[in-house]
Amino acid sequence: LSGVLCGHRGREGGDPGWSASGLTGMDASLRSLLEAGAEIAREQQNVIDVQLSREYVANWTEGPSAEEIRSRRSMERKMADANSAALEAAEEARLASIRARAEEAAARSRSAEARAAEDDARRALMEASRRAKEEGVDLSIAVGASAREPDPEDVKREATAAEEDALPWRVIDAIDCYRSLKEGVAVLLDVRPRKDHDREAIKGSLSAPAADLSGGISDRVVTPNLDNMASRVAKLTDELKGKTVVVVGDGEPYVRDAIRALRVTIGEEVAEMRGGQVAWLKYYTPAGKPRPRYVGYGKDNEETFWTASN
Repeated sequence: LSGVLCGHRGREGGDPGWSASGLTGMDASLRSLLEAGAEIAREQQNVIDVQLSREYVANWTEGPSAEEIRSRRSMERKMADANSAALEAAEEARLASIRARAEEAAARSRSAEARAAEDDARRALMEASRRAKEEGVDLSIAVGASAREPDPEDVKREATAAEEDALPWRVIDAIDCYRSLKEGVAVLLDVRPRKDHDREAIKGSLSAPAADLSGGISDRVVTPNLDNMASRVAKLTDELKGKTVVVVGDGEPYVRDAIRALRVTIGEEVAEMRGGQVAWLKYYTPAGKPRPRYVGYGKDNEETFWTASN
């Protein structure tokens, strides 16, 4: 087509170099010209498509790279770990404050012997005052001794501590259990009935039911079954080897019977989680995430609210 057009211009312009012989063998019909024009249009469309493709690719490559995505995710994990550490530190500070107040209250509280001595002194003073009045002696005696009733929570705490001290195995709280799990030196063995474990359990805990559960919510019946626990523990030798076995229970008497049996059957150290599953859920979720300091669990959560993050 270009040759035809060039030849046409050369002829009209009087170009002496133009010769009709240059068109020899070329099809200059209208149909050929239209096909040549359509071919040019297709080539131009191809050029446009290639340019658009390059622009699309350029836009795609402007997004974050795989390395940037990995870096961002790593930063998010570090921030989450930092938040978890901050929550743990706050919880430890709160517990330390509670322990300090409890120790101070215990120091202020008097022993049973001291209270008895105060009662005897008060009765003696009152008797002396009565006799003085009978004898006509005007004697005013100010009886200032008083015996303060001990706090029931303090009494319960002291009784529990004395009971734990008499046990031949360690009793550790949920926070110490959490640290041991993080360090990889302990494993949790859930001896509650299988139904309770399936309903709610600490992530990573191993189930070895030492009791069977029957009945419903209103007529719950727990029947000890230490043989079942022993057969299950025999299959968990590799998981328990070389670690402190922390028993998770529900406060029932069979739990400590299970611990006594475990101390005989396995060669690892066996400890007891103070308060069992309920105590764990006061400080951590079943998945092991520390709870915010202001969020309680169960009856301790009456004045707080739940969110999806809990």
